[in-house]
Amino acid sequence: MPFKTGPLRPCAILLPRLLAICAFLGLAPNTTSAAQLCGRQFDSLSQLYLDLRNEAARGWRVIERPTHVILAGDQMIWAFARDSQPAYPAVACLKVIPAGDSLNAIVQTRCEGRKDACDAVDAKAKGQDWSNLFGE
Repeated sequence: MPFKTGPLRPCAILLPRLLAICAFLGLAPNTTSAAQLCGRQFDSLSQLYLDLRNEAARGWRVIERPTHVILAGDQMIWAFARDSQPAYPAVACLKVIPAGDSLNAIVQTRCEGRKDACDAVDAKAKGQDWSNLFGE
């Protein structure tokens, strides 16, 4: 049975309406580029967390705390705030890079919670105070 084609005009009229409905419902494709943190690309912090949890299942160390979850492996440490924290959603990563006879540490954060809580997380992470990274 041959495929019938019609005039393009009705589709051209419906396309902007369809895109507007999709955007309103949150179904439009994400045209922004993926974010990057410690060499990892991701579209959202929840997606990054799930990806790293899957990798952690292959032998990484996982430490569950009341305020955050730490995932450590492949010369990296990731700390994700729990949803009960004011900084949530938030993550900090520490990446160890060999530099000759020494090691360098790169620390990066991504925080989408309360501004004051995010500022505190950033300062603690960059000051290498990871003992109470997401606590107030």
